[in-house]
Amino acid sequence: MPFVIAAPCIDVLDQACVRVCPVACIHFEAGKDRKLYIDPNECIDCGACEPACPVEAIYSELDLPTRWMQYADIDALYQQQAVETDRDKREALLHQIQRLLHERVRYAAIWEYIWPSGIGPRILITL
Repeated sequence: MPFVIAAPCIDVLDQACVRVCPVACIHFEAGKDRKLYIDPNECIDCGACEPACPVEAIYSELDLPTRWMQYADIDALYQQQAVETDRDKREALLHQIQRLLHERVRYAAIWEYIWPSGIGPRILITL
């Protein structure tokens, strides 16, 4: 079974796995894709990419955690659009990939709670 790149890779795009892959089966379009994709037809299941990933986002399809099972479908869609020759069909597949990624990524506001307790920047006032 091929390997799958899951959620921890989103918006990281570290290419350490690309450099160690002996068959160059890991792809992405710079500036367009939010994660790397493994082509299941090119992957030879050598496993060289799995330990090279700094965010531990690469799993064998059989070992993929259940919360990230949809990433196997996303990688398959990416492969399907890569070989599609009809522009409209390819664009529809890309939109489907974007929609799936948008639905899977959770956005949360980052709040920093600082009560006046001596934490924060210091200002020197001179008279």
